[in-house]
Amino acid sequence: MIRQFIKYGFYLTLPLLAFTLLMKFRVIDQYLNTDYLFPIISVLFFLEIYCRGSIDKRK
Repeated sequence: MIRQFIKYGFYLTLPLLAFTLLMKFRVIDQYLNTDYLFPIISVLFFLEIYCRGSIDKRK
């Protein structure tokens, strides 16, 4: 179960990073309002990094 969660988390990291950078540099702002999405995506991205760090410490 945890391995599957980590596997899916790995596949979500790069799209979250790309989406965050696109919102940061206002590339996709012309298509949709990202003022409320940027903090949510940023928190999800850094939360995933924190969780991976805590899982790696246990091993």
